Amino acid sequence: MSTKIKAFIFLGLLLTHSIGQATVCERSRGRAESSVVLSMDLSGSMNTQERSVQLQGYANSLRNPEVVNNLLECTCTEIAVIFWGSVPRIESTFKVMETREDIENLANIFTQMARDNSYGVGNVGETTELYSALNFSSEYIHENSTAMGQQSILISGDGYDSRLYPNLENLRSLRQNNYDTGVQVYGVPINLNNFFDVEQPRSSGIFSPLNQGGVNQTAMDYPEVSDFYEQEVITPDGFLSIAEDSQGLENALTEVLTRLTCNIIM
Repeated sequence: MSTKIKAFIFLGLLLTHSIGQATVCERSRGRAESSVVLSMDLSGSMNTQERSVQLQGYANSLRNPEVVNNLLECTCTEIAVIFWGSVPRIESTFKVMETREDIENLANIFTQMARDNSYGVGNVGETTELYSALNFSSEYIHENSTAMGQQSILISGDGYDSRLYPNLENLRSLRQNNYDTGVQVYGVPINLNNFFDVEQPRSSGIFSPLNQGGVNQTAMDYPEVSDFYEQEVITPDGFLSIAEDSQGLENALTEVLTRLTCNIIM
């Protein structure tokens, strides 16, 4: 075998090895293939402990080895974070998860807020404006996503919209528009009744006087928060993972993120 042929073989093997070591984002030169907005409820229906559990659940799920591996090896993904209650706020704009450091920095946003109880978001502690939050998240992903492929919103929360019946038709129109424009909405409804041994005082949005028919009407239409999320929030091509307790919350978030970060669509 000639020296020139040997040199070509060596260069070919070297190139193959270097490609194999590169992350998926390095191979796509930092161009996102998928966009994910993490849209998290921090409204007044949650107390300090409940918000902390949810924040830490997000942090732990982002650090889950399978999620980390997917972000580095499966689909080059950009992620943004939105917190909401009465008023939504962009906590972190789209950032491509190119390295482990990028993923850890994102997880640290949630860890730091949980540790410092620093999650005030303007009027976020007042009411659960779910329609406003989802509309805000949808507009953000439409206007700012640079992804070549899948666009998704993961929305989590423990209650109904505080203006449920006035907003219901708008919510349904938004759900249809997201489906028509290819934005998949995934939901993690949280059943806080099982989270703590001692029942915590809470002010659920279903008690708002703006809900025509009040608590009884809401309970008849949607016996569980998960019923509301399934019927009115997630898109037909989305996915619902219910959090029944604190460990279940982390598991539910991890399940959805695992699918979103490797384009596994059900």
